[in-house]
Amino acid sequence: RNKRYLSFKVNCFKRVGGGKVSDTFLEHWGVWFSKSLVISDIDKSGEGYKIGLRRGDRLLKIDEDLVSTQQDVQRVMSSYAVKKSMPKRMLWERDGFQFFLSTTSI
Repeated sequence: RNKRYLSFKVNCFKRVGGGKVSDTFLEHWGVWFSKSLVISDIDKSGEGYKIGLRRGDRLLKIDEDLVSTQQDVQRVMSSYAVKKSMPKRMLWERDGFQFFLSTTSI
């Protein structure tokens, strides 16, 4: 208006497209989930693979929040994005064995 320009700085996470099923804000780690939060696809050069995640692992908990759907993960991860922070650890299950992975190294 009246030849005035506004500039905005917007911080965004890298988004991964390509028709993957999930949209949980963890795609930037190279991890995609089925509806039951089992890793259905993983990028072997991505951060998720580097910290030890594998296809078939199931996400159970993000810090203190239990998650059972993609919407749960979106809700929890969105709250971290608003705070400009990341969860400290996540609880996973592989072949009946539960384990925590630290996200602080990512």
